[in-house]
Amino acid sequence: MYGKIHKEESKTIMSDIKKGIPLSETHKANISKKVYVYSNDNPPVLAFEFNSQTETVAYFNSNNATISRYVNSEKLYQNKWILSSKPL
Repeated sequence: MYGKIHKEESKTIMSDIKKGIPLSETHKANISKKVYVYSNDNPPVLAFEFNSQTETVAYFNSNNATISRYVNSEKLYQNKWILSSKPL
């Protein structure tokens, strides 16, 4: 199925089917990505722990792409925070 292109009509039908399925709390916990925020001290100190990337975006008043980029890279966010998806 790799590379298969669906018609817009098919995409709409698949989307409508998925919209009616409620997610369990367990499933929500499994798909959300925790974000750990550490200060840039030596050694790094855990400053915040967010349950999802959305919470992190809201806290820092940023956007999802920016937070995602810093979580996936080794760069400092705002020159003082280390964002990670795993505890250090």
